[in-house]
Amino acid sequence: MGTDTLIEWSPILMDLEKRTLKSHNVEVQCYSISSTLAATATNQNEQGPIFEFPTPDLTSENKKKLLDVLSQYTDIFSKDEFDIGSCPIVAPPIELTTTEPIAAKPYRVPEKMKGVINEFICKLLAAGIIIKSTTAWTSL
Repeated sequence: MGTDTLIEWSPILMDLEKRTLKSHNVEVQCYSISSTLAATATNQNEQGPIFEFPTPDLTSENKKKLLDVLSQYTDIFSKDEFDIGSCPIVAPPIELTTTEPIAAKPYRVPEKMKGVINEFICKLLAAGIIIKSTTAWTSL
């Protein structure tokens, strides 16, 4: 949903448990759209992205129209949990109260969780969401 829609519909009440949006006494059910990009070399039917979603009230003709529109705009959907997109707006400067670096001790992590955490950090690094840093402004 784009910002123009959010502005037009505001105020919007989101109920994450029921997966609904409510605006001006109109409640809309939300569905997830799961997109899997098929590799061109291995995809037998060469259809491109595959969308899966519940369509209990759609006729086959309307379902085809919806799939056509979704396929036309595949670039606006995340491919996975690490495809977070980008924002062209430059972040404002952060004004600090001191020029001295602040360091904090890291929280203790149970030994059995370290592998999961390291794997997640590696995925964040690979996706470019975080970067390695040696600045004095990080936790010890």
